[in-house]
Order: sequence, then structure tokens, then C-alpha cells
Amino acid sequence: MNIKSLLIGAASAMTIASGAQAADAIVMADPEPMEYVRICDVYGVGFFYIPGTETCLKIGGYMRYEIRTGVDTAAGFTKRARFAPSFDVRSDTSIGTLRGYAEIEIDWDWGTRPGIVAGAPAAVAGMGTDVNPLHVFIEIMRPNGGAWRFGVTESPYTRFLGYGMPSMNDGYYSYRQTSEISYTFTGSNGLGFVAALVEDQNGNFIPDAELGLSFSRGWGSIGAMVGLDADAAGGFAFGAKANLQINFGSGGSFLKIMPMFTNNAGSAYGFGDGASTLSVLAGLNIAFNQKVSLGIGAQWLNSGNFVANLSLPITVAPNFVVTPEIGFDGPGVNVVGPIYGLVRLNRSF
Repeated sequence: MNIKSLLIGAASAMTIASGAQAADAIVMADPEPMEYVRICDVYGVGFFYIPGTETCLKIGGYMRYEIRTGVDTAAGFTKRARFAPSFDVRSDTSIGTLRGYAEIEIDWDWGTRPGIVAGAPAAVAGMGTDVNPLHVFIEIMRPNGGAWRFGVTESPYTRFLGYGMPSMNDGYYSYRQTSEISYTFTGSNGLGFVAALVEDQNGNFIPDAELGLSFSRGWGSIGAMVGLDADAAGGFAFGAKANLQINFGSGGSFLKIMPMFTNNAGSAYGFGDGASTLSVLAGLNIAFNQKVSLGIGAQWLNSGNFVANLSLPITVAPNFVVTPEIGFDGPGVNVVGPIYGLVRLNRSF
């Protein structure tokens, strides 16, 4: 009986103690909600949602360091350091994907820039810092493949058919950075079209007009481009060029040929050497593997100038490329001489 009473009493005591502990239990408050950065994969890799919005942002760019000799310099060796951040902002709207894009080049470089001489503004040559807003534009991207662009960027005549030779010194092909209003269409069948009004080279009221057509598939691409300047210095000016690119292999190898013509070498559609009206540019890129390729370029200009070079990009690590290049650019084009050498280190992100 005594043992039974002891067991019953112990059980009662434990029940009372448990009830007391339950009554005194501490209630933990829920943690504050945390707002994580959300990945935005609608527009490709690297985009994320700006917290608190449905707008997607991608931050990219590159850092670059170059050592150069004999190419656009007035000294034996010069160096260039560049930081070029880029910002790509996109969101879906009732008028299509609304995009804003900017890329700013911040250079420490040899060049000719505004300065003060004897107390008066004057051009000064030497090392210094320059800031260039290379791209600042707004784009409305329509679901059918069309896109309206408003702002400052490389002109359609520069970019639409691709650039020059597969090298750092990529030749003369009427490169121009300017403001534009343009419409570009890229079809699923490979057909491309661009029409643009771009700011006149001399700042005149009448804009230049540019039109281009291209067709691209897995084998390569073919296209043609024209530019018209109604009030250029020396009279009406136009430029025309075509481009044929043939891809081969599976690693990015290609052959390209670009003939060009202008009736006014000093206009915006001159090639950049200020003398030639007819030119043929050719480039061959051989990708040995994913890390090493060889670029071979040559360009003939009817003024007597000739360009040729060899470029060897080497991917040392992901997003880090070291490129040595040697070439010939002349006669009379470069300050020091026609033979040049260049080494570039480029770290992108």
C-alpha cells in the first residue's frame, strides 16, 4: 500500500509541475521578414530585381590596362587604364520592354585634351583622365522583334553589320559615336533591318539618314548599309558598305569581307583616314579552342594606306583575357610610325 501511495503521489506531483512549466513557457516572437534579392531570369543571366520593384537590373563592365608603342602615340611607349561600368535596366510595360542602358568609359591615357596654356584655353597633349559616356540610351523593345532607340551610342552605320577586323586596331570603317533615333527589326528567320536619323557630324539642323538590311543564319551573315548626309562640308555626301561573314568550325571561327565606298572622304562617311574613298577590309578569326584564338586582318584603301595585323587573345582565367597584337598601319596614319605593338589585359564582369 505504501509503495502504491508513493507512485500515485509522484505522478500527481509531476502533473502539477508540468502544468506549471506549461503556464510559464516563453513564447518566441516571429523573426522580422527579410527581403532577399530576387533573380530576374526573364532577360538573361545577371539580371536581378531592384528590391521593392518589378524592375530588373544588370551591372557589368570591364577593367583594362594596355601598353602601346607606335600606334596613335607621340612617345615610344604609352599606357592606358580604363574602367567601363555598364548598367542595363529593363521592365515589362504596356508598350513593350522598356530598357535603359549606359556604359561609361573612364580612361587614364595619352591624348590631346582641353587645357590651359599661358593662361588661355588650349589643346594639351600628354597623360590625363577622360570620361566618355559611350552609350546612354532608352529603348522600347516590342514583342515582334522591333526596337525603338533614343539616345547616344555608336551609329547604326558603325555597328549594324559588325565592326572591322578581329583585332584591337580593327581598321577604318566610318566609326562614329553620335545621338540617334532609330528603329531596328530582328526577325526569327534571320532577317534584320535598321532605319535611323542620326545627329549631323557638323551639328547642323538636318540629320543624317542611315538604312541597313541583313540576313544571318548559322552559316554566317550578309548585309548592306547606306548613310546619307545632305549638308556635309563640300556638298552632299553618302557612304555605302556591304559585309559577308562565313562561319566555320564550332568555336567561333569566321572569315569576313567588307567593301566600302564614299563620295566624300572628309564627311561622316569617310573611313577615318581623311583621304580614302574606296576600301576593302578582310578578317580571319581562327579559334583553336575556348581559350586561344588568332585574329588576322588586312585593309586596303585607295589613298595608298594599308593596314595589316595579327592578334592573339588568350583567356588566362574566366573573364580575364590577355591579348598581344602586332601590326602595320600606314603610311602617314600614325604619329610615330607604321609598325606598332600592343598588349591588352582585360578583366570583365
